[in-house]
Amino acid sequence: MAASSAGRRRFLGVSPLQAQTRAIALRHRSANDGVTDLDALLAGRTQMPAAPHDGAFELHRIGDAVTSRNVHAAIYDALRLCMAL
Repeated sequence: MAASSAGRRRFLGVSPLQAQTRAIALRHRSANDGVTDLDALLAGRTQMPAAPHDGAFELHRIGDAVTSRNVHAAIYDALRLCMAL
């Protein structure tokens, strides 16, 4: 993780604000409208009943794209999402 000139945290060259801006810009093109089903996430179920098609994709915001949290919380969010794939 490197610090920008303004002292904000960056990961792979993207600040939390940039990550949020990108997620909002992609939201309307995603198959799930950027919404994560929290009940399915916690139960380990898939997020969507069928896989997206025709170039569609699922968009899920984890870690600093949601709120400033520690790395461990972001890793667990990603693990929960990916285990159901």
